[in-house]
Amino acid sequence: MGVLRDIFSIKEKAETASGQKRVEWIDIAKLFGMIAIYLGHFGEQAGTAYGFVFAFHVPFFFFLSGCMNTYDREENFGKYILKRAQRILLPFYGFALVSIPPKMYTQGKAHLFDHVDEYLLQILLGAIRNRFFALALWFLTCLFVMEVMFKAIKYTKRKVLIFLIPLLCFLFTTYGLKPGPFADPRIPYNIDSALYYMIFFAAGYLAYPYLIRLFQLDSKTKKILFLVIYIVTLAYSAGVLFGVDLLSWPYINNDNVILLLVAVKAILISMAVLMSARLLVRVPQLAHMGRKTLFLCGNEYIMKFLVPGVAGKLGFEIRLFHPLIALLYTVFLIVLCVYIMIPVEEWMIKVTAEIIFRRERKKEE
Repeated sequence: MGVLRDIFSIKEKAETASGQKRVEWIDIAKLFGMIAIYLGHFGEQAGTAYGFVFAFHVPFFFFLSGCMNTYDREENFGKYILKRAQRILLPFYGFALVSIPPKMYTQGKAHLFDHVDEYLLQILLGAIRNRFFALALWFLTCLFVMEVMFKAIKYTKRKVLIFLIPLLCFLFTTYGLKPGPFADPRIPYNIDSALYYMIFFAAGYLAYPYLIRLFQLDSKTKKILFLVIYIVTLAYSAGVLFGVDLLSWPYINNDNVILLLVAVKAILISMAVLMSARLLVRVPQLAHMGRKTLFLCGNEYIMKFLVPGVAGKLGFEIRLFHPLIALLYTVFLIVLCVYIMIPVEEWMIKVTAEIIFRRERKKEE
């Protein structure tokens, strides 16, 4: 029973495994990241917001994961892999399997079971990015692979390698692997995507101590520096949202420069989001929703199936005809998921865990 509870974090912990208090601006940033994921997966229906969120949301999530990796204190490599498998892979399999029935329903009665074997194979292959219908779930398997790889790098105990190896992996997958994972991921469990995005994970791991100091805002210098960076990154992000990218020049045709500018764009927007999260730490509801990232990721496809389905039964049609409407609908889905869907799932997990625990105890008696 303890394993099930630990996997899904049924009780929100006030502290991390290291004894440090939760960093609320990280939780809020995760929420903003999930809003970007939900919004981006609406595709062109999200209007101008579609291109904006895809400019940063995946690197942003891996950056945040790298920040939290700072609190890793597990010395045994085997135990670390087992713990991460329990926390990431088992929920992935659960959410992926639960997503199949809604997908089957959309195919109609005549074709109900036509692709079940294909879906199961996709799950066994780790939901390769862009190939599995529940779009957000690839992140979980990719994160698991990335964390295992990064743990191995950390064992070298050399800071230069902690950044250099991910950088080399990024360059290899960008220039040496054809087709590259950014355009056409194809390796099971998103190993190629993990190699590509690990540079952002490493950046989060290395930058986190400095962000913590800056975000304390305990001196006039820090407050001024925070304000200047925030204004610059926020103004740039607003420009990108409305189609004005100050880093995009039409006469640049060098692939290396373009690649660098894409990474800089992701960093600038991510900083604006992080700083916005820091300014909103006095809103506990945001941090609470951000702590449900695993569930929000796993339930994305299910929520986007259930809500329009229920609305249709009631005679309503959901149409996302404007970016603002798409954003409001996204927030509605997330609030609905956090306060209705997830509590039901947590209750079901708790009941299941208690039943398993009672059976094990009876066997021991």
